[in-house]
Amino acid sequence: MPAPGLRAGFEALNISEQLNSVVEKLLGSAVWLDRDPDVLMAADQRSASGLKPAAKGKREPKDCQIIETYFALCRRLRAEGFSRRAVFVSANKSDFCAEGEPLTFHADLTGACSEGQIEFAVNFGHAISILDRA
Repeated sequence: MPAPGLRAGFEALNISEQLNSVVEKLLGSAVWLDRDPDVLMAADQRSASGLKPAAKGKREPKDCQIIETYFALCRRLRAEGFSRRAVFVSANKSDFCAEGEPLTFHADLTGACSEGQIEFAVNFGHAISILDRA
């Protein structure tokens, strides 16, 4: 247990309020997407085939829905002329990255990522550094 003076010092930082503010800003700027039957079908096919983020014997329907939604969004954005960087953020390197290469998409994902010009980040700080590159 930290010393009483140290605990008081941390409480003065108001970390919980600051984190809550970050979450509120993130949720306030989020765009909610309707469920798309084509995306759901692609996610189900990915999961049933054992393609990352799923694996043989380990279905990951939610993760497959997330990545397929992101692929569809990026394809749509690119078709509409969006040319800025797109970054997929996940700390789950085992489901999305090549083995031994924690910053490279797994081969099951590279085609769609290349098509959508999608880069990978392991956290929001990493994503910001990618987005800030010229």
